[in-house]
Amino acid sequence: IVDTDMLANNAVTVAKASGSAKGITMADQWRINTSYTFAASGTTYDITANWERNDSTGFGSIGTGMTESSGIFTFPQTGIYWVRLFATTYTATGSTTAITGYISAQKNGGGFAVKAQGSEDGHTTNAYGAMSLDFIFDVEDVSGDKVKMQAQSTGADRRILASSTMQRTGFTFIRLGDT
Repeated sequence: IVDTDMLANNAVTVAKASGSAKGITMADQWRINTSYTFAASGTTYDITANWERNDSTGFGSIGTGMTESSGIFTFPQTGIYWVRLFATTYTATGSTTAITGYISAQKNGGGFAVKAQGSEDGHTTNAYGAMSLDFIFDVEDVSGDKVKMQAQSTGADRRILASSTMQRTGFTFIRLGDT
């Protein structure tokens, strides 16, 4: 015999759910607000400055968001995260230089390692380009599992573009479920 009390007591609630059954519990977006110009070619740079959380009209977030210090992002809780980096690029001259972007991750406080890579070539004067990189990160230690953006260029005339009013270059973080 099933009655309404039994159905209510056995109903699945967010508090009772586990894994991805809870749905998305964290979503956050960050961007750089000042464009980055490469000083030299062939050197990989950490993008450490001018990060801000998306605060544009219409932006929404879920849960406790990410924290950032000198371009290193810390996760608010353990879980499986989708980490996406989108970068808008620009070249002033018609050279065949490339920009390569990286998402690098640190696991358990160890060294950073590249987890995703994308490149974009500028072949004409005043050329704009874009790259999108992503990976799924199993965050098991909120004090030791972190991510950062790195980039390099094969020419000093290349830029990664930024904005304080729209997403030109930045991260999107979405917690998909429990680890």
